[in-house]
Amino acid sequence: MAAAATCCAMLWASGAAHDPTQRVLAPAHDHLILGQARRRSSDATTSEVSVTHTAVMSSARSGTQWFIKTMSQHPNVNYENEIMLDEDAGNQKSVQILQNFYERDTDSPQKKNITVHGFVWMVGQPNEPHRMGFHMDGKGDDDEANVEAIVQGGFKTILLTRAPSLRQLVSLQRLRFTSGEEVHCTKQTTKDGPVMDVEKCLANVAKVKVSIGSDEGQLKRNHTLPYRFAEMEQEWRNIESYLKQQLGIKNVLVVKYEDLLDRPLEMFGQAIEFLGLPPFTVDPDAEIQQNTRVPLRDVLSDYDAVLSEVRGTKWEAELTDDSSGESRSR
Repeated sequence: MAAAATCCAMLWASGAAHDPTQRVLAPAHDHLILGQARRRSSDATTSEVSVTHTAVMSSARSGTQWFIKTMSQHPNVNYENEIMLDEDAGNQKSVQILQNFYERDTDSPQKKNITVHGFVWMVGQPNEPHRMGFHMDGKGDDDEANVEAIVQGGFKTILLTRAPSLRQLVSLQRLRFTSGEEVHCTKQTTKDGPVMDVEKCLANVAKVKVSIGSDEGQLKRNHTLPYRFAEMEQEWRNIESYLKQQLGIKNVLVVKYEDLLDRPLEMFGQAIEFLGLPPFTVDPDAEIQQNTRVPLRDVLSDYDAVLSEVRGTKWEAELTDDSSGESRSR
């Protein structure tokens, strides 16, 4: 993996023809494309720069930070974090937050020569009741208004998805513990204020429970873990279908976490081309922390119940595999 990820071959060769609405530099006398922001440039050869907006919509524990940090290696890319989870936003509607995001292109660009300005939009993150506008499947109260704001901003949307797995479920459950009273989390002080040290928090969670076998009503309806996984898969199908219908297929790129692990250069190359960026060699391994994979038997307090629910399914092998090895940090 490391050898492949650090090779010097250019990603997604530049011979591909890009749609003109995705052009990077707009000449001084050209009309700017409707829906794209414009920003004054210090470059003497151009007076305006066309900026493409993008959101990476992702479920928790799907390699989101790895993805945006690797993409941010490109000199023309700037990703902000979760603007929809900005505690300073107060009672602002998500549409207003999006508008503020657009305006930052002209008011205070964070980096020179930025032509792709993006942010992370987490879908279904646990225990965040003040997160705004994250449904994006046509069922949320703000979805219609958010889509309208996204269309006006000329968004290119990347859906970062992950096939449901027991390890993802365990990771989500442990993440819930970090925001509760069960674990006293350590916070690091940064220039932006205190930030929770998630890794230390997770290290304090020895075991978690993920089965629903104790709920007799769910068991009678066969709403066991496989049913829950099916619901998770359907949720992402709904989001993908809704966004493609509302934004247009050409404005939505689906990136699977598993494909990122197996073929990082190819998948990051697709994202770079999708955003209309010049080809650039990224190093996915530069943003990875290696973790020792712990057998699920050692982290599940309800191992027997989970085994009963997944027996005979594709998740049984994942549960009974006691091998340990290195895995990418999520």
